[in-house]
Amino acid sequence: ELSPTTVSGSPNDQGWRCAKLRKQPVEANSERHTRKGTPMTTGLPGTATNPEISSDEWALRVQLSAAYRIFDHLGWCELVYGHISMRLPRPEHHFLINPYGLRYNEITASSLIEIDLEGNVVSGDHPVNPAGFVIHSAIHEHRYDAHCVMHTHTRTGMAMAAVDCNLEPVSMNAMSFHGRVAYHEFEGSTLLLEEREKLAGDLGSANALILRNHGLLTVRSEEHTSELQSLVNIVC
Repeated sequence: ELSPTTVSGSPNDQGWRCAKLRKQPVEANSERHTRKGTPMTTGLPGTATNPEISSDEWALRVQLSAAYRIFDHLGWCELVYGHISMRLPRPEHHFLINPYGLRYNEITASSLIEIDLEGNVVSGDHPVNPAGFVIHSAIHEHRYDAHCVMHTHTRTGMAMAAVDCNLEPVSMNAMSFHGRVAYHEFEGSTLLLEEREKLAGDLGSANALILRNHGLLTVRSEEHTSELQSLVNIVC
């Protein structure tokens, strides 16, 4: 389980405000972890029993819920907005995403929502943010190597997304992104399915996307997406 985090800094610091919120367990203990063929109950009071789940999927759920806690600790959260999604190792292109209405520090392995590319909830007891579905389904559908997709509204990322220029190679860290960052123009709230084609087309084969006047998005085919997201924030 994750224990409450000791947070230093002033109340004016974004990380302090996010991490100061109440912590809940990730549910990585053996009592919550059930093998294939055994129903898994959620960690939220009053919710229904989840469908049967394999041990491989449970491991991914634990990793993803831990990623949300890390983002919360680093201050990469904006209340219930922003998303981290992870593709499930099945041919249907289903993926896991955060339940709409829960803060990052409240997300558990069993509260994560499984949805398909049409936005239908396959497993879970909460709705999904429509804008999050549009953005993440666009990437998971068109990039088969997109194992994990992270989208943030950090202060540095939103500041970079707001300026009328591209990311300049003015530092050693920024040089590593020279010619490797894609850009997507702002089209309002990301709610229209038609924008998925544009998002995927603008990202192309890049692993970092700056959403103009919106925020940052990173994609990786392995489990180091958070490192890439961290580097992009540092560069910005």
